[in-house]
Amino acid sequence: MPAFNEENSVGSVVDSYRRGLLAYFGSMDLFEILVVDDGSKDNTAEAARSHGATVLKNRTNRGYGATLKVGIHHARFDDILITDADDTYHVEEAIKILDAREGCDMVIGARTGRKRKIPLIRRPAKWILTKLASYLSGETIPDLNSGLRYFKKQGIKEYFHIISNGFSFTMTSTLAFISDGKEVVFVPINYYARTGHSKIRPIRDTLLFLQVILRTIIYFNPLRVFLPMSVLLIAFGVGFGIYEVLVHKNITDISLMTIISGVQLGATGLLADLIVRKNG
Repeated sequence: MPAFNEENSVGSVVDSYRRGLLAYFGSMDLFEILVVDDGSKDNTAEAARSHGATVLKNRTNRGYGATLKVGIHHARFDDILITDADDTYHVEEAIKILDAREGCDMVIGARTGRKRKIPLIRRPAKWILTKLASYLSGETIPDLNSGLRYFKKQGIKEYFHIISNGFSFTMTSTLAFISDGKEVVFVPINYYARTGHSKIRPIRDTLLFLQVILRTIIYFNPLRVFLPMSVLLIAFGVGFGIYEVLVHKNITDISLMTIISGVQLGATGLLADLIVRKNG
C-alpha cells in the first residue's frame, strides 16, 4: 500500500483490510499489510504503524511506481495485492480479486461496478487511453490503470526494468503482461470517492500515459504501432498522387515522399519486430 500524505485515511484503510483479510485467511500469519510511506510531510507513517501495519519509509518522495517496487521487494510473501491508502478500494473489492487469483498471472480490479467515483475531468482521457491500449494490444482492456490488482512477486519483478517510478506502474504492468501472453483477468469492482486530494495532474499525466502506451506496445509488438502508421502514409501518398494526376496532370514530391516515408516506417517496424522475436 503506497502512501503519500494520507494520514487522514491510511489508519482506517489498514484497519478495514486487517479485519477483512483476517476473516478471509483465518490467521494473521498468512498475510501482512505493508505500507510504504513515500516521503510524506504529515503523520502517514505513524498513523499506519499505530493501526498495525508494517511500515517502510522513503526518505524523499520517489513516486508511485518506485514506492510500489520498494514494497514488492520487501514483501514477505510471493502473492502480492496492491491497493491505495485513500480508501478508494474497499477490502470487499480486494476479496473479489483474491477469489479470482487461482491460475492467473495478474488479476485487475476493473472499475466498472455500479459505484464509480471517477472525477468527470479524467473520464474522457481515461476512455481514449483505454481504447487506444485495447486496439494496440489486441485485447479488450476494461480498465488500464486500476490500482487494485494481484500478481506474483517474481512475476512482476521480471518487468521492473521497463516500469517507471511514476504513476504509470499500473498501466505499464497491464500492457506488459497482456503483450507477453500472460494470463490476465479483469474483475468488476466498485470504486469509491477518495479521502483527500488526488495527486494526478490531468493534462501532464495523460500525455505521459500516451507515451507509456506507445513505448510499451513497441517494446513487445512494434508492428501494432508501425504497420497502421505505414499503411496510412502509403494510402495517403497514393491517394494524393492520384488526385494530382487527375487534377494537375503531374505528381509532386509530396505524394512520393509520403509513400517513401510509409515504406520506411513499415520497414522499421519489421526490423523492430525481428529484433523483438529474436530476443524473445
